[in-house]
Amino acid sequence: MKVLNLTKSFGDTPVFKNLCMDIPDCEITCVMGPSGCGKTTLLNIIAGLVSPDGGVIEKNSERISYLFQEPRLFTWKTVIDNVALVSDKAVALKYLELVGLSDVLKRYPQSLSGGQRQRVAIARAFSFPSDIILLDEPFQNLDSASKDSITDVFLNLHRSTQRTVVWVTHDISEAEKVTDHIVKLA
Repeated sequence: MKVLNLTKSFGDTPVFKNLCMDIPDCEITCVMGPSGCGKTTLLNIIAGLVSPDGGVIEKNSERISYLFQEPRLFTWKTVIDNVALVSDKAVALKYLELVGLSDVLKRYPQSLSGGQRQRVAIARAFSFPSDIILLDEPFQNLDSASKDSITDVFLNLHRSTQRTVVWVTHDISEAEKVTDHIVKLA
């Protein structure tokens, strides 16, 4: 994927001016920078949720899975049904087992802890058969042990699926553990 001369402003506030970057296929690229520098805006443009003012993003695929900062689960659906929205129940079960949630399949999101809700969202993002995965600070609500465990699961999944990943984080140690490339936005 290539970002070519990307320009974006919100009103009089510029976010990007002629941003260019290469995001290698089948690798993990981490985007870092201070709050407000446009990391989430970049993901939203890649996903097609926000239009750039100028420039282009060249992608080899339009099949994108997006894991937002907050879980965005349907409160009226069970855990298994939330994940099966983007796959089938067998695939959903596989990914829920991988994130350690096979014991809460019939529960509803409001009965889960914040970290459990985030793991449901992670399972859903992984279970969608995408070529590109966008992760916006996916592990910020997890405790250290869960973060380490889920990071290891993600890395194993990435090795087996070889998807292109754009990962936004503020955590340099997390970035160094998971990424092939780090891009810093100012």
